Amino acid sequence: MKEWIKTFDADGSYIGNRSRDEAHQRGLWHETFHCWFLSFDHGVPYIYFQLRSETKADFPGLLDITAAGHLFAEEKVEDGVREIEEELGVSVPFSDLKPCGVVKNEIIEKDFIDREFSHTFVYEHPHTFDSFHVDEAEVIGIFRATYDSFSSVCRGKSDSMPIEGFQLDDGGKKFVQKEAGLQDFVPHQHTYLEEVVDRIAQIFVIR
Repeated sequence: MKEWIKTFDADGSYIGNRSRDEAHQRGLWHETFHCWFLSFDHGVPYIYFQLRSETKADFPGLLDITAAGHLFAEEKVEDGVREIEEELGVSVPFSDLKPCGVVKNEIIEKDFIDREFSHTFVYEHPHTFDSFHVDEAEVIGIFRATYDSFSSVCRGKSDSMPIEGFQLDDGGKKFVQKEAGLQDFVPHQHTYLEEVVDRIAQIFVIR
């Protein structure tokens, strides 16, 4: 079954609906919904990542935005919250999200060109790891890092950062602590990542 999405030129002018596969094959700009979870633990800000399922067609087994997905042609931006519940099993009202604006993001691989106008949001996550009930077809783990360490990696000031969280193991949640660098993430543009950490810092006055 084809998934139809709106496509645009590089300036953001609508140029028609296309299938998701065609948009990626031709490198057409389209809309996505991105939501980054943030929490404060004893005053320290942490940012959360999902671990993509090994069965995903694109970028299996890599860390990524907490929750993200394409907006279908008939959807509004606020409909993107379905991605949070579908992937993470967490119900979040759109009104609880803080907008970071639209951030351009390109991923260019062989036979795959993903050009996104990403409607980006941040959600102050008040829950524990036990609150996540992930869809194993999409997500097999949730991790977090301090905002400062993630920002440092995104800006090329550090090669890696400590992360902690859980990974599904025989149906249960196995707690994991390890090091991760950008090579362990879906290859989003550095400019996208830098823009996101800047905007999150502005919203939450993180210095």
